[in-house]
Amino acid sequence: MRGCACRHFILTLKELFFCDKIKKVEVERSKERATPRRARFTGSMVDSRLLKRGQDITELPDRYTIFITEEDEFEEGLPLYHAEYTVSELKHSPLGDGSFIIYVNGQYRNPDTPIGKLMHDFSCSKADDILNPILRERVRTLKETERGREEVCKIMENRITEEKIELAKNAIKSGELTLEQIAKVLDLSLPIVEELARTQAVGA
Repeated sequence: MRGCACRHFILTLKELFFCDKIKKVEVERSKERATPRRARFTGSMVDSRLLKRGQDITELPDRYTIFITEEDEFEEGLPLYHAEYTVSELKHSPLGDGSFIIYVNGQYRNPDTPIGKLMHDFSCSKADDILNPILRERVRTLKETERGREEVCKIMENRITEEKIELAKNAIKSGELTLEQIAKVLDLSLPIVEELARTQAVGA
């Protein structure tokens, strides 16, 4: 599922949870790439873009990062796993910093639950197997027409490139990671990251 169909899927996910409070949705096929440290990195990059210059830190909005994993990340058979910072000495009461991570179990298939239906649709390779009628028709258009296939390619190329470059710029600006680490985490070539760093240095 790609392009506009994936966008509709994400909109449906937002409706099920916290609407516009969801700031980042990632789909991870590999367990190695769905680690808590990656979630931490992703969240920090998103946070760096949530405030405009001059805004007070108190205006930082809540941020929900959603990881949709192909496998059950925690192997407990649950549809969702919620994570947030807590204070150990206060019986793990929420810290209240407004950052939340939700792992969605991509293996969950209970047809009687919204998440089960959504994960079923997300895994479908054929439009006829999709339960959601709007999503079904959108996938059919994208997969079964030449115009749809061209649209998918264009959308994916633009979205992936723009998002990765923006994240790379923020990571370079923060100075917390080396250029090599940024390239590895974001699956960008090192020359591209180095050029971004040079451009930012010139404009500083």
